[in-house]
Amino acid sequence: NDVFLEKLRWEMKIREQARGVAEYMAIARDLKESESPDNFRKVNQLAWELAMWLPEDIYRAMGRALTKPNEVDNPLAVVVAVRKVLLGDASGNLTQNDILQHAPGIGRPK
Repeated sequence: NDVFLEKLRWEMKIREQARGVAEYMAIARDLKESESPDNFRKVNQLAWELAMWLPEDIYRAMGRALTKPNEVDNPLAVVVAVRKVLLGDASGNLTQNDILQHAPGIGRPK
């Protein structure tokens, strides 16, 4: 019973950490200079929280993915890297090409 509860707590912690990464990247990616100081405060808080636990190579890749995205450093690659950190062997072999992403026009026939 204690093992089950500990596993459940760990899974909840993993989800919380994953949510923080996703929330930060979604907000930071579209942050505009005209945003309110409260929005900048929130995104800074999220960035600093992530700096406290993400491995440095992934944290740096996340910064590059948000400022100068390319084929190697992009938000979807960061999602896959964080997934591997959080889930370890259970992360499977999901690639950035498998991650869903939404934007105007995606999926419409050309």
